[in-house]
Amino acid sequence: MNDNIGISIDYMRFGWFYTFKGDYNRAIEYYREAIRINPDDAAAHYNLGSALQNLERYDEAEEEYREAIRINPDLAEAHANLSILLLKAKRPEDAKKEFEIAKELFEKQGREADVKKMEELLANTQEAG
Repeated sequence: MNDNIGISIDYMRFGWFYTFKGDYNRAIEYYREAIRINPDDAAAHYNLGSALQNLERYDEAEEEYREAIRINPDLAEAHANLSILLLKAKRPEDAKKEFEIAKELFEKQGREADVKKMEELLANTQEAG
């Protein structure tokens, strides 16, 4: 394993630790350092987006989710979180598109519980829109 990737993973672990403690600002520092070391780590961008979303920094979170998706278009969780963010931003058409992509990816991955969750969210989106 490339030493830089290993170091990046270590920063990700610290980010996860602080995320689970609810210290999103500290988690963001570690996720950003992981990205500095390995800019093509879709999971680091996704996790950074999640931490930013928890702090209601929606524009920054959207950028990170979109970067995660650019790097790994099959990252269903990034599509799912982006859809929720877009729904909160009152962009129901964009949210619906991301919901559908996430649902399709979860189906391909055999993740039935996540498919069901996306179907429920999609129904709520249609009712709201």
